[in-house]
Amino acid sequence: MPSFDPPLAIDEIASALESRGHTVKRIGNVNNLLREIDRLGVDIVFNIAEGRFGRNREAQVPVHP
Repeated sequence: MPSFDPPLAIDEIASALESRGHTVKRIGNVNNLLREIDRLGVDIVFNIAEGRFGRNREAQVPVHP
């Protein structure tokens, strides 16, 4: 069963990044990422999501069920 970060946790991470001068774009799930990747205009993607299965799930971009 995947776990999802609560919106407050996501807001706090975004605020911390913004407080250090970074611009935050919230992408959402993997479908949004794949659809928009060529138009995002970002230098890095900060992925806090966890995958759905396996030991290496931290490195995955999960699909929201």
